[in-house]
Amino acid sequence: NFRLISYWKRLLLAPGKHYLSISGSSGSYVLTRRPLGPPASDMEVEPNNGDRTAQRLVFGQPLRGVLFGPDEDIYRFSLPAAMHVRLLIRNVGDDGSFDTELYRPAANDGEVASNSLAPGGKFDWNGVLPAGDYKVNLRNPTTPSSAYRIALTRLDPFDLPRDREINDSTEEAAT
Repeated sequence: NFRLISYWKRLLLAPGKHYLSISGSSGSYVLTRRPLGPPASDMEVEPNNGDRTAQRLVFGQPLRGVLFGPDEDIYRFSLPAAMHVRLLIRNVGDDGSFDTELYRPAANDGEVASNSLAPGGKFDWNGVLPAGDYKVNLRNPTTPSSAYRIALTRLDPFDLPRDREINDSTEEAAT
């Protein structure tokens, strides 16, 4: 897959050991590695597929990344107080779909919202979240690679959505 090869030319890896597996029934390949200098500030950094390696989402700093099927990218953010936020994820690839989930790990029913994104699709969530830690999971279980963009934005605290419960739970209902 040419797109996969061209992306791997700029794969960002955190310091440490990494293992690569190449498989196939025929053909040849060349594997090289070389430092390319400082990474672009708007790219995901691998590994980011577990709770301990989840990449931090910063308000107003969009990121771009690629899910290689099967793959999972996890992002995290924290809110010191209740806040009106927007989470926008766009599937900018034209090959594969992937699933998205915004959740609060400490809550009993931690899912806030989820969706499946086809090529060209978007997940656009706007609401008030209580103080706490949150994670965003992007999962591509089987399909070809999927490029995406993700952004977290702080919104006007006085321009609130009508429905302010985050997951259709009476415990989260606005009063």
